[in-house]
Amino acid sequence: MTGVGGRPEVVLEGSDTHDGGWKEFEFLYKPGDLSRAPPVVTPHQPRLDWQMWFAALGSYNYNPWIINLAYRLLNNSTNVNSLLKHNPFPENPPKFIRALKYRYHYTKFGNGTRDWWTRDSQEEYFPPLALFQPTLKEFLDYHGYAKPLREDRVDQTIIPYMGMIRSVVGKFDLWCLSDFVSSFVFASF
Repeated sequence: MTGVGGRPEVVLEGSDTHDGGWKEFEFLYKPGDLSRAPPVVTPHQPRLDWQMWFAALGSYNYNPWIINLAYRLLNNSTNVNSLLKHNPFPENPPKFIRALKYRYHYTKFGNGTRDWWTRDSQEEYFPPLALFQPTLKEFLDYHGYAKPLREDRVDQTIIPYMGMIRSVVGKFDLWCLSDFVSSFVFASF
C-alpha cells in the first residue's frame, strides 16, 4: 500500500477557531505521527484505520461515512473517541474539523532522523466543518447518517478484549517481527 508513489492518507484536524490552531487526531494504526513505527496488527483488522486509507483514494463524496466520523468527533462521541490513539480535545470537542490529504513515504535508512515517515501535503480533503453549519446536517440527512447519537449501541462485553488486543499490538513493531522471522529462518538451517 506504500508503493513507489507513496501512501495517500487523510488526516483529521480539529480547532476551536476557523482560522487556525489545528491539532491532529491520531489513529491507532494508520500513519500519522511521523516518528511512530508502523505497528504489526495481524491478526487484528483495524477497520476504521483501513477505511481511512480507502477514503484517501477517493473523495468524501464517495465516502460519506468520513463526514459522519467528523460529526461524531464534533459531538465528542465516546465510542468514536475509543477508536483513536490520541484526541487532542479530550474534555471539550473542537468547534471545527477539517481533513487534509497527504502522501506518506518511508524515510530512507541512514538519513540521520528517527522518523519512519515523511509526508507531502496534497490537498484539502474536506473544508472545515462545524455543528452549526446547515450544509453538514443536509449532507448527513441525504446519506442517511443524521440519526441521533447513541452511545449505548456498543456491546460493552467486547471493550476489555479490544483493550487487550490493542495493548499487545502496541508492544510490537516491524523490527520485532523481522527479528522473529529471521531467528526462525536461521534456526531452521
